[in-house]
Amino acid sequence: MIGLMKTLSRLKWAVLSAVVMAGVSSCDWDDGYSLDKFYLSYATMTGTPRDYDMILDNGAKAEIVASDVYFSDHIRVEGLRVLANYTVLDDRNNAEGTKDYLVKLNFVDTLLCKQPVYASQIDEEEIGDDPIRVNEAWFGGKYLNIAFTFFHEAKGVKHFLNLVVNDAHPDADEDNVYVEFRHNAYGEERFREAGGVVSFDLTSLVPEGKNSVTVHLSHVDYNGETIEDSGTFRLKGNNLTPPENVLQKSAFSNMVK
Repeated sequence: MIGLMKTLSRLKWAVLSAVVMAGVSSCDWDDGYSLDKFYLSYATMTGTPRDYDMILDNGAKAEIVASDVYFSDHIRVEGLRVLANYTVLDDRNNAEGTKDYLVKLNFVDTLLCKQPVYASQIDEEEIGDDPIRVNEAWFGGKYLNIAFTFFHEAKGVKHFLNLVVNDAHPDADEDNVYVEFRHNAYGEERFREAGGVVSFDLTSLVPEGKNSVTVHLSHVDYNGETIEDSGTFRLKGNNLTPPENVLQKSAFSNMVK
């Protein structure tokens, strides 16, 4: 498993394995399962109203056979993005020749998940252009995940986050997509720091007949500098390692929309 990504001024994109054991930089699921081990993974909820499971960002299915989490209606949502804390109890082979995992769910935190919007179709004033700090960015499954921080006044105003596709960029073509991570602070002063993780579904950005596209990501930081980087997003490929410092409950996730 690769090490931590670089932060702030430069985002590092690299191919990963997928599941990180809490407090340990690497793990091996083949050494047997134990009730005293737990894992943290970004995942998507899937299933029926009576039987929900998780698809981890590496494509593995985690079947929830035991849970310490009360499955209220806001958790039982097809496609819900989560950061899950779980214990692997066993595994079994599936029809694809890979393994599904039987897990006990210890804790789950819901994540903001959105579709990209196009610059030609947005209200610039509503989208906003306030600065924001991108701590880490990585591909996982069909998503671009961004760990961010911003400043606020603690007035209970939800800040607005979006991934804007610059469809008028002069270098945009079927192989290159230019996106901006945008923030509307609704005029709040910069007193307190908050943060979280947001996921953007990138599948619509891959042209028909292709399975990958180069994503050029930019945002404006609190120094007024535009930070840029790029990486290759694949519809069916390895996802990227979430850095350890964002593998935690995404506090303040109720402060964004």
